Amino acid sequence: MERFQAAGKDRSLGNHKPCRATACRRPAGGPNLSPARAQFQASLHAVTLSGMAHQQRLRIGRASLPGQAYHVISATQARRPVFAVPEVARVVIRVMRDMHDGGWLHSHAWVLMPDHLHWLFTLGVRANLSGTVNRFKSASAHAVRGLDPRTSPVWQAGFFDHGVRQEEELRGIARYIVANPLRAGLCERVGDYPWWDVEWL
Repeated sequence: MERFQAAGKDRSLGNHKPCRATACRRPAGGPNLSPARAQFQASLHAVTLSGMAHQQRLRIGRASLPGQAYHVISATQARRPVFAVPEVARVVIRVMRDMHDGGWLHSHAWVLMPDHLHWLFTLGVRANLSGTVNRFKSASAHAVRGLDPRTSPVWQAGFFDHGVRQEEELRGIARYIVANPLRAGLCERVGDYPWWDVEWL
């Protein structure tokens, strides 16, 4: 799928193309940020995916609706930089592509950071949100262990999700997602980071 050929010098499946997403070259935010958007972004910065008590709190009130857009964040076990290895990043992205192509979800935007994943997608009808994310994590962990059996476990238990309400702009959240490498100091331009993509040009 073309959208999974992520922008940057080392595209997700090995293609070398320039950044197509001009609108995503800047981080979302700034002085004109609405209070609701500022609160949303602050909550994402505050997310930590560790501890069983926290995982149980994340499950409270979790809704799962086919056709609903979700921003999902999942971290590696002990926040190890597993995806800093290009071969590992590529196999995880292939599983993401397979989830999209298989109708589990419709992918809008994502960024694979060294130790966590941000993914904005619309849920399909094949499984609920937890089942879909768990399928992805299981399949991607299996693929990663195929490269290096010592990489186990790959993911932390649980995940953070935010259901995107109608009044929220998917493109604004997408810009926030793909700008994560900038905020983390991993690159000077979004197009210089290899592991991200967004469906809007």
